[in-house]
Amino acid sequence: MRRNRSADWVRRLTSESSLSANDLIWPMFVQEGYSERTPVPSMPGVERLSIDLAVEATGIAWEILNAQRQHEIIHFAGKMA
Repeated sequence: MRRNRSADWVRRLTSESSLSANDLIWPMFVQEGYSERTPVPSMPGVERLSIDLAVEATGIAWEILNAQRQHEIIHFAGKMA
């Protein structure tokens, strides 16, 4: 029996999940001090960062997101050619 997916809401409900940068959340915890990192025991891989390190990490994340966007633009332009 063929499923009836003629309605938009049914197609969205039954479509496969997709993950994009808009879906990601980066937990960042800031602490006082300079060049200090403190692991968060309940969240493996997450650290509390001093403000200087938080600013540096945010800059790196921004560069990564911009590189990803540039890649998407190039990939899209390649499809249009």
